Amino acid sequence: MRRFDLLKYHDYISFIIDKLLDRLYNLLRKAEDDMTAMAIKHVINVLEEEKRSLWFSSLCKKVFKGERVGITD
Repeated sequence: MRRFDLLKYHDYISFIIDKLLDRLYNLLRKAEDDMTAMAIKHVINVLEEEKRSLWFSSLCKKVFKGERVGITD
């Protein structure tokens, strides 16, 4: 699936990511060792970054309406 395809379903994907994050935060609270907690935190960070990235991409798509725009760091 291409990134552009994900933007079509931004609201639903954000909803699913929120549900996953909720489960992961519950698992984090129950983590019994530091390595497990670190792994769960990493997955949480990746999902939160992806959610922000999708939000920003969908915002750019709305603002620039069909124009080809490239954003780099």
